[in-house]
Amino acid sequence: MTDPTIPDPTRTAEAFRQDAARRHEAATARRAAEAAEGTEGEAVSRLATHKDPTLADPDARTEAAGGGVQWVRPTDLAARAGGAVVDRGAKWNAMLHEAALEGIREGRAQLQERLARRQDELEPAATSPGRELAPVAGRTGVSR
Repeated sequence: MTDPTIPDPTRTAEAFRQDAARRHEAATARRAAEAAEGTEGEAVSRLATHKDPTLADPDARTEAAGGGVQWVRPTDLAARAGGAVVDRGAKWNAMLHEAALEGIREGRAQLQERLARRQDELEPAATSPGRELAPVAGRTGVSR
């Protein structure tokens, strides 16, 4: 259905079949002409002179198969996809680890701020290190 022309509703099914047969013959003739241009003898001669390009250049093999569909066994498919899943899991684990550490850092900073505010709110004389405590009445020189 890649033909951009709109089908004529008055045409018969036989006319459509004849058109399809003509298009098929034209496409077959076109493919045959393209194949005749590069004969097999030229390819053999080129390989004899320059060797197989896939043997010298390992990337030449991947270029030919680069854009297509790869057919693999289901067991191999699981192994191929498993690597990507494991990589994502490792990245997610690292992200989770960083988020947990960030939460701990924020909690520690908030605790330090609260302790500093609480210390400022307390009586300054009670928290100053240089203050001497007043003597308290009690017994001295008595053991236990």
